[in-house]
Amino acid sequence: MLYRKNITRPESLLRIAGGIALVAVGLWW
Repeated sequence: MLYRKNITRPESLLRIAGGIALVAVGLWW
């Protein structure tokens, strides 16, 4: 959450959410 000035666009939020989701699934699996 350090890049707050890049969170202005929804695409960045989707990319960050996707990355976190992939990491979470990888660690959970």
